[in-house]
Amino acid sequence: MLRASTGAVPVRRACTRAAALNRDVSGDVAAVFVLTIARAGFTRDPAGAARGYRHTFLEVGMTGERLYLKAGALGLGVCAVGTFYDDEAAALVGIDPTPEWPVHFVTLGWPA
Repeated sequence: MLRASTGAVPVRRACTRAAALNRDVSGDVAAVFVLTIARAGFTRDPAGAARGYRHTFLEVGMTGERLYLKAGALGLGVCAVGTFYDDEAAALVGIDPTPEWPVHFVTLGWPA
C-alpha cells in the first residue's frame, strides 16, 4: 500500500519547513521522507475497509520504524514529524492528494 518514489524530488528547505508548520527540524535537515498512502488501499483489504485502514497505518508506522533503525545504525539523527499541511506536503512530492494522502514526515540529518 506504500509507494516508493523512484527518484528524489528537489525542493527548497523553506518550502519543506513551511509545509511542516515552520518547524526547524523539517527545514534544517539533510533529507525528508514524506510517506504517503493510497486511499484505494483501504478497500482492497480482504477483511474490509476498516481493517484496511488499520493495516495501512501499521505499514506506515513500520516503515518509519525502519528509517529510525537504519538512521541510528548509520549514526544519523532522525525525527518523525506528524504535523504538516496536507496540500503543501502533497505539492512537495508532486502527488494528487485526492487518491493519495501524505501521512508522515521522517527527517534525517547529522546530530548537533
